[in-house]
Amino acid sequence: MTTRVAQRSEINVTPFVDVMLVLLIIFMVAAPLAVTNIPLIMPPPGQATPQVMPVFVSLQKDGSIHVGTQRLGEAQGDWRSLLALLREKSGGNLGAPVFVRADRDVNYGDVVRLFDELRGAGYRNVSVVTEDPGD
Repeated sequence: MTTRVAQRSEINVTPFVDVMLVLLIIFMVAAPLAVTNIPLIMPPPGQATPQVMPVFVSLQKDGSIHVGTQRLGEAQGDWRSLLALLREKSGGNLGAPVFVRADRDVNYGDVVRLFDELRGAGYRNVSVVTEDPGD
């Protein structure tokens, strides 16, 4: 005669607890590594950062070059005096924004030459001023 053994159906939670403890340890170790510090120096409230006035360089169809700012006015020059005028108007600040304007009839090669001169002098913040064709 065979005896019948009653089956017990219980959930064994021990492996589940083991996995949860391992994950908890991993997150406890990884969490401090995920936090990064970036040193940041904030200006005190109420003080505005000084604005650097942009320098405008205008290339005319007659070959003349006008260099100036809104505050210091504009001076006329040519290719030989371009860098001296630019240093004067920017105060020697190579980080000053330089806005290039060119007459519609100026040769494209002259505009490229102007950019090369500015880049060679160390000015890196150079932009082109464009106008809406409807104006």
